[in-house]
Amino acid sequence: SLFYERVMYFSKRWEWSLTGHMGIGEISGSYRLPGETADRGYMQRVVLFEGSTTLYYHLTYFMSLGAGIGYRGVPDVPEELRHIYSTPVAIARLSIR
Repeated sequence: SLFYERVMYFSKRWEWSLTGHMGIGEISGSYRLPGETADRGYMQRVVLFEGSTTLYYHLTYFMSLGAGIGYRGVPDVPEELRHIYSTPVAIARLSIR
């Protein structure tokens, strides 16, 4: 994926950043229709976008704890699958420099 992070605020103890991702992936699976005995395969390439914000607390010079929220959008999946892949995300981070 392509990734961009912009630090919006930085101090000795706190850091706030905004992040953007764009990725390419593949969704695959199998399903069986009612009355059939064999599974059918499914595969689709997708493009996803994610935006998020993270707040870090610097414990020491080399270690930080972070938490944030964001949203992942996958616009080119079928409508019946969109609620599974396009969803809010929660972020928990431990950063060691």
